[in-house]
Amino acid sequence: MQTLALRGGPKAVTCPEKDHKDAYRWPLYGEEEQRALMHLLAEPGYGPLALFEKDWKQYTGAPYATNFCNGTSALTAMFFALNLPPGSEIMVPSYPKLRS
Repeated sequence: MQTLALRGGPKAVTCPEKDHKDAYRWPLYGEEEQRALMHLLAEPGYGPLALFEKDWKQYTGAPYATNFCNGTSALTAMFFALNLPPGSEIMVPSYPKLRS
């Protein structure tokens, strides 16, 4: 059994020394994204989201696209959209707790 990096084992992902300063900077937004965000903050509304949904439908060929503020909201809406009968079982992956 391999030892996790957290416990002194080898690192799974390494970064060259010269790139370390950007390794911890996330997300990586450019000037265009920053301007779009500032515009959205100055003039809040659904317009940019509606445009994104339209573009996404066109890009993917999907008949519908809807924005959500987080994954939990998206999954909840998906369950409602499936119109599952009462008592339906929904299986999801589990995340094992690491021992300390």
